[in-house]
Amino acid sequence: MPFPPSFMPILFFGMSLVSGAVAVWLIFTLVGLVRLRSWARYSVLVVASLMAGFGGISMLMSFAMPFLASSLVTQPGST
Repeated sequence: MPFPPSFMPILFFGMSLVSGAVAVWLIFTLVGLVRLRSWARYSVLVVASLMAGFGGISMLMSFAMPFLASSLVTQPGST
C-alpha cells in the first residue's frame, strides 16, 4: 500500500536532511583530503563501499523486478 499523501512532505523533508548530511560529510572529506589528513582516506573508503553496496542492491532489484511484477495480480476491469 502506498504512503498516504499527508506523509509525503515528511518523507521528502527527511530525505533532504539525509542528503544534506551526506553533502556536509563529503565536503569535510574533501577538505581533509586537501589538507592530507589520514582520516579522509578512510572516509573515502567508506563512501566508496556504501556506493558499491547501494549499486549492488539496486542491480539485484533491477534483475528481480520482472519476476516480482509478473507475480502481481491485476485488478478486475483494468486493461
